[in-house]
This record gives sequence, C-alpha cells and structure tokens, in this order.
Amino acid sequence: MDPLRPTIFAFACVLAITAAELHPVSDKFIDLMNSKQTTWTAGRNFPPNTPLKHHKKLQGVHPDYSVNSLPRFKHDAEIIVHLPDSLTLAINGPTAPL
Repeated sequence: MDPLRPTIFAFACVLAITAAELHPVSDKFIDLMNSKQTTWTAGRNFPPNTPLKHHKKLQGVHPDYSVNSLPRFKHDAEIIVHLPDSLTLAINGPTAPL
C-alpha cells in the first residue's frame, strides 16, 4: 500500500469534519490544518478576500476539455511485449526502464 494513502485519508477526514465549521480558506482553518499534521505547513496562497467561487473554479476541468481531442498513438506490439509487468524501482531496482 502507498505510504501516502493513510495521510491523504486522514487529511480528507479532518477536512470533511471541519468544513462545516470553518471557511476553507480562513486563517482559523489554516491554523487547524497546521495543528493536525507536521509533515508540511499550510499557508495562504490567495488574498483573504478572494471569493470561494474562484477557488472552486481552479479545481475543475475546463469545459472545453475532451479526452477525444488528445492525440492517439499506436504502439508497436513487439515493444509492449518486452515491457516488465511493473516499473516500480522497489521491484526492478535501478535497472528498470524509464
């Protein structure tokens, strides 16, 4: 299991519990986040008067985005056959193809 997964889960739980009580970009909320963990420090990235609507807009996908607009590549089957099942360095070591 990814060692970061429990941390993300805990952060999401704290965020969900406190979201109803504190505005997500308030100084109190930032202080609460900093008191709950020690691996990084939360801080203000936008001025205090930035509307929450602006923050939500930054989290979304552009309305004109389409997966169908991405270029399609056809890969040589012979190359794919020789790829390892996993590219994880913990399994393949420093010789894993990049």
